[in-house]
This record gives sequence, structure tokens and C-alpha cells, in this order.
Amino acid sequence: MKNLIHSVVFLITVLCSMTVLGAYEEVVYAQVGQTVHLKPENGQIKPYMYWNWNGIELVHRNSLTGWATPNAEKWKNRVTGTDNGLSITNLEEGDFGTWTLAVLTDKTHEKSTIYTCHLFRITVSMKSVPPLLAGEPLTLDCNTATPPKNKNPEIYWVDPQGEEQRGRQVSIPKATSQHSGQWTCFVKNHHKESGAIISVAVVDLAPGPSSYQFTSKSSGLTIPCSLPSHVTWDQLKEKGLEEVQWLFSPKPPGDLSNGPKLKLYSLSLETLQWEAVQPRELDAGTDVSKGDLSLSKRKGKEKDAGDYECMMKFKTLTLKTSVHVEVLRIIAAPGTNLTSGQQLNMTCSVGAALPSDMQLKLLPPVESLSHLQQNSDHSSTNVILPAVSTAHSGRWRCELWQGGKKLTSEVITLKIEYKLSVWMLVVICSVVVIVLLLLILVFIFYRRRQRMRHPGHQLCRCNHPKPKGFYKT
Repeated sequence: MKNLIHSVVFLITVLCSMTVLGAYEEVVYAQVGQTVHLKPENGQIKPYMYWNWNGIELVHRNSLTGWATPNAEKWKNRVTGTDNGLSITNLEEGDFGTWTLAVLTDKTHEKSTIYTCHLFRITVSMKSVPPLLAGEPLTLDCNTATPPKNKNPEIYWVDPQGEEQRGRQVSIPKATSQHSGQWTCFVKNHHKESGAIISVAVVDLAPGPSSYQFTSKSSGLTIPCSLPSHVTWDQLKEKGLEEVQWLFSPKPPGDLSNGPKLKLYSLSLETLQWEAVQPRELDAGTDVSKGDLSLSKRKGKEKDAGDYECMMKFKTLTLKTSVHVEVLRIIAAPGTNLTSGQQLNMTCSVGAALPSDMQLKLLPPVESLSHLQQNSDHSSTNVILPAVSTAHSGRWRCELWQGGKKLTSEVITLKIEYKLSVWMLVVICSVVVIVLLLLILVFIFYRRRQRMRHPGHQLCRCNHPKPKGFYKT
């Protein structure tokens, strides 16, 4: 009976000792390359503390020398013991396993484990070979191990736009450029979350901020097309790149699928130089190696209106983007050389309906004419002058605006002359006749005075003139 009482007392003492020491066990998830801090809850600083990895002692502390650094090259400068826990930087594949913290008990001076951490690796992977082409399927997997006695953790994904997708796997039938960026797999276990990151690169042709471009005879033209900066031409060739071209469909028709397509440029994949086919006065960019595939022109023309297609053909699919170009025009009817009093109909148009956030402004040569009424719709603005005057002469400007930004402008010059009435013609003719008569009278008067000053000698007009001298009669 006495032995039984001693046994019960000993058992209670051990249980109390475990409670006081606060033995704690947890599961931590991390990705290779990350930093992990192992921190026991309610941990107490003891004179002698020992950190072990899979039963191997790595770091220890004593009251005299403090924390010792691991001697093994594998752990040196990566594993650091502190009074608050253990820090493991730049995790490697061999770092995962069971980490324990043991201390020397005050009474028995034996090592007792007060903290156990099961460190598991989060593995994220993409099935396709990067980079992805727009239109290819995107599949991401997130996997990790779990101790047999523990509940499986909750796993979900967060895409580059910050939207959540539940489950270990993300499957997208056709990837787009919006799927490019950083994807994060979160593993949630007992209200603690750990994240693993994977970067996804989706190659697509970028047309620019808008699929519409506007130009005029007074403005330049740039037709944008580019590749993501993180993609190299060697990667594209490995994905089966066959050709890169610029195609053009004149207006009309506006539908690329039905209209005739003219090949403007073709890219040599060996030299990365553009080869002109039918350039139509368009210049190809010189920074092709940096992904710039744009076309440009110093001054636009009406023939530039139409649809431009930047195309990149691979073995499995074709990437392309289209840019619709409209030319801003000012039309003055009946013309730009007018006579005062004539009617003028001036129209500023791009030849197509404009988006609701765009507007046309027709500006007269002087501010005093800004009161003129303009008739506008979704595609043009119009000014009708019943009778023009010389005040309307000068440079008229048409501008296309979107928000607070001027996209393009066009200028036309009006030459307006005075209109001569019948009465004005009679007066002018009368003045001319009077001036001519005065000139004639002045000329006659002048000639008469000349004759009076120098009278002429009378000459003998005899049939048989005789020489001068004395004659005998």
C-alpha cells in the first residue's frame, strides 16, 4: 500500500512537471528559400537549452557562453538561436523535418523536450513549361505533407489581382496576360497561415493603352505592339516561334476577317531585323531585341486609315493584336479660297463613331469667333457660315480630345477676298478712265510746251533750189 502511494505521488509529480514546463507541439509550413522563426509558446529562458533537428543537436545555450553557432557548413550562418526561439534563413530542402527544443530540468538535470515543431515543405508547381503563350492552359498545384494525427490544412490560392481560388489546384483553360504575375498558395493550419509563391509569365502582344489610334496630316502616327520585358527571343524560339508580321486592311472594310490584308513587314528571326514588303511609308522600330514591334510615321495621310494587325505565329497557336487607325480631317465646302458673302460649310470628322469619352473641337482663327454655333454628334462637328467675311480668314484648327488629353489635331487655312459689286466696278472703271484722260492731257500739254520753246526753221521747198549768193539780173 505504501509503494502504491509512492507510485501515485511520483506520477502526479511527473504530470505536474510536464505542465509547468509547458510542452508544446505544432506544425509549420514553409517554402524553400523562405525564413522561418520557431518560437515556443510561453517559453522560459533556461540556463541550458538545446535545439535539435531530427534528433541531431545543432544549437545549444549555457549560462556562461550563451548560444553556440553550428559547426557544420550546412547550417553555418543560417541557423541562429535566440532567447525567443530559433531562426532558420534561406530554407533548403534538407531543412525540413522535426525540430525540438530541450532544456535541463532544475531537479533531475536531465534533458526534457518542451517544444516540438514539424516543419513541412510547401511545393508549388506549374505543369506547362514557362513562359506560357496566351491561349495555352494554365495549371498550378500546391502540395504539402501532414502528420498522420493532424487534420489536413486548408489550402487556397490568391491570383495576381488578389482574388481567392479555393483548392490545391488552379486550372485555367486559356491563360491571358491578366494571369501573369505572382500567385500565392496559402496553407492555413490552426489559425496560422503560411504562403508559397510562384511567378507565372504569360506571353501576349500588347497593343498599348487603346486599340484605337488617331492621326492627321498635321500629326504623327504610332501603331504600338510590344512583348513583355521579361520574355526573351530565345524563349519564344523554344516555344516554336515561326514568323512575325505586320498586316494591314485598308478602310473599308473595317473587319479584319473579311477585308484584304496587305503584308507590310516581316521579321527575320535570325537577325531580328524587319524586312519591308509593302511598308506604305511606315517605319519599323529598331528596338526589336527589347520587344518593341511598333510602327511609326511622321505625318499621317488619309490612306493610313484602316486596321493594322501585329501577328506572331507559333507551331501550336497564333498571337495577334489589332489597332484601328482613323484619320482626322477638316472639309471646307465649297473650298478654302472664297469670296466674302459666300456660304461655308466646314466639317471636322474622323469618319467613324467616337467613344462617349471623346469629343471634337473646331477652333476659329481668332477668339472673337468662338461664339460660332457648332453642331456635333458622335463622329463629327460642323460649322455653317451663311456669309463669310475676311474676319473668317486664317487657320482653323480641329482637335480630338479624350478626357483632358489632346489626341491629335488638324489645321486648314481659309483665304477670303472682298466681293466687288456692280456699283463698285462702275466707280473703279470711272476712276481708271479719268486717270487715263488726265495722263493724256498732261502728255499733250507737255509736248506743246516743248514745241513753243524750240520752234523749227522754215525750209525752202522749191523745185529747183539755187545756192546762196548774188545773182545777176
